[in-house]
Amino acid sequence: MIALPLDSRPPAVLLACPDVPAAFPQDRTASIPAEIRAPMIGLAQAYADVSAQLRRLIRWHRPDAPC
Repeated sequence: MIALPLDSRPPAVLLACPDVPAAFPQDRTASIPAEIRAPMIGLAQAYADVSAQLRRLIRWHRPDAPC
């Protein structure tokens, strides 16, 4: 058996902080039916959860990361 050193650090491209999408305009209003609003909220929450998880992973490998 041959032991090879492994670099456990992910590639730099995977350690880049994700871009934050633009928010909805504050000076506009809209009426969104509940059957559309509920899935939109679910998608937004899922995005927030994945984004938070990615930031935690990035900070695990790069504590000085700006995100």
